[in-house]
Amino acid sequence: MGKTSLARRFVEGIFSEDYITTVGVKIDKKQIEVDGEAISLIPFVVIFSKSDLKNNWDVEEADIEGFEAIGWPVIRSSAKTGHGIEEAFRVLTTKMLEHK
Repeated sequence: MGKTSLARRFVEGIFSEDYITTVGVKIDKKQIEVDGEAISLIPFVVIFSKSDLKNNWDVEEADIEGFEAIGWPVIRSSAKTGHGIEEAFRVLTTKMLEHK
């Protein structure tokens, strides 16, 4: 799923092709603003990453359509290109704040 690469892109703004695969968990923190409120995030989530690998995704299109059908936001992102990363965490944070 590229969780470490996704978190590194979000927190540090970088992507490395030769990053060593992690077995454990690395905890980082980043502060963002949502609706005028400063929120500190510790990214440890599952977001559909690797949208740059269009023909080699871990997720079926039917599953994505199912998530959308029940109102779950779906954001295609790529840790490699940075596409959708900020949006994904912003949407996730907004949804979490709606349910606090």
